[in-house]
Amino acid sequence: MQSNTSDVRIAREWVPAATRQVLLNCCSYGPIPVPVVEAIESHLRSQAQQPWNRWNRVLARGTLDRLERRLDVPHDTLSFVHTTTGGLIHLSSLLQCQPGDIVLVPNNEYPATPLPWLARQRREDIEVQFLPASPFPAGGVSLDVIAEAVRQPRVRVLTLSAVNWLGYRYPLQAIADLCDEHGVTLCIDGTQALGMLDFVLPKAERLFFVAAFYKWGFAPEGIAVVHSTPALREEMHRAEVELKCFALDDERLLDYRLEYPELPLVTGPAPVCYIGLSRALELQFELGVDAIEARILELSSSLVDKLRGAGYVIAGDERDERRSGIVAFSHPQKERNREIHQTLDEAGIHITHVAGLLRAACHVYNDHCDIDSLIDALKHCN
Repeated sequence: MQSNTSDVRIAREWVPAATRQVLLNCCSYGPIPVPVVEAIESHLRSQAQQPWNRWNRVLARGTLDRLERRLDVPHDTLSFVHTTTGGLIHLSSLLQCQPGDIVLVPNNEYPATPLPWLARQRREDIEVQFLPASPFPAGGVSLDVIAEAVRQPRVRVLTLSAVNWLGYRYPLQAIADLCDEHGVTLCIDGTQALGMLDFVLPKAERLFFVAAFYKWGFAPEGIAVVHSTPALREEMHRAEVELKCFALDDERLLDYRLEYPELPLVTGPAPVCYIGLSRALELQFELGVDAIEARILELSSSLVDKLRGAGYVIAGDERDERRSGIVAFSHPQKERNREIHQTLDEAGIHITHVAGLLRAACHVYNDHCDIDSLIDALKHCN
C-alpha cells in the first residue's frame, strides 16, 4: 500500500508518554494516540447531547470500509469480535472436524493459538500436533517442516501467527499455497503484523484471519477483525451468531432468523471501539503503511546492531525476510534477564520479559534516542 506524504515521525507528537518514558513494549500493549482519544471523546460528548441507539450500524459500516481498503478484501468477508482470542475460539468451536483429524501448531505460539484446540482435543477425538520451531523459542517452523506436516492425510487446520510473539515473520503466501495444495484450513493471528507491516493477506481457499489493534494498530482494546473466505464459511457450522451476529428487522424481531446481514450488529464491539479503530486506520493511511513498516524495520535493525555491540545475544532468525519489529534478546547469563527487566522498568524504560527472554519493539513514535537510552541502561546492568 503506497504511503502518503506525511513524515511518520509526526507520530511521536501523538503519544505524549513517548517523550517522558521509553516505550518499547507495543508488542505487549501499545499507547492510544491523542487523535484516537479525541475521536472517542467527541463521540461520547455527542451521545450526551443526542443519544442514538443505532450507532453500531453506522459506525460498523465506516470501520468496514476502512478495513476493506486496508486488507483488500470485500467487506462481506469481514466481521468483528471483541478479541483475537475470541476469534480463535470461534474457529476452533465452529469448524467441523471428524474423528482423527489433525490440527498443526508451532510449538512456540502464544497460548491463545493452541489452547482452544487442546480444549477441543479433550472433548473430541482430534489430535493437536506441535511443529518444532527453530531456533527455539524465538524462531519459526521452516517451510520444509510445514510442507511435510500438511501432507499427512488427516490434517484439517494449520494455525499460526503472521508474526509470532517473539518476532518471527512467516512467509504466509508460501504457507497458504501448501495448505491449498492439501486441502488444509489456514488460520492466521495477525495481531503482531497489522499496524507494524505493510501486511497483505495471503490468497487461500480456506483462510481464517483474526487481528486486534491494541498493540501496533493505534486502537483501543475491545475490537478485533475477522476475515473468512467463502469456502471456509461453507465448512463451518451455521451457528456463527457472534461472528456475523443476526439479521435485524424491526418488523420481524421475533422470527429468530439465523441469517447473515450486511453488517455485524447487536453482539459486536461497543461503539467507542468502532470509533477508535476507524480513526486509528485513518492515521495509518495518513502515515502510509509502507512508510510505517520501513521506519519500524529501520529502528529494529539499529536496535539489533547496538544490542550486539553492548554484548547481548540476539535470539531468533536474523534473516531479513523473517525479521519484524520485535527483537528478542538475552543477557549472556540468561538467568539475569528477569532482574534486568525489573531494573529497566523502574527506570522508565519499558520492554517485556517473556519465555525467559527480553523483548523490545520499536514503533513509529520511537526514535533513535529511545534505543540509545535502552542500550545505556543495559550496559549499566552488565
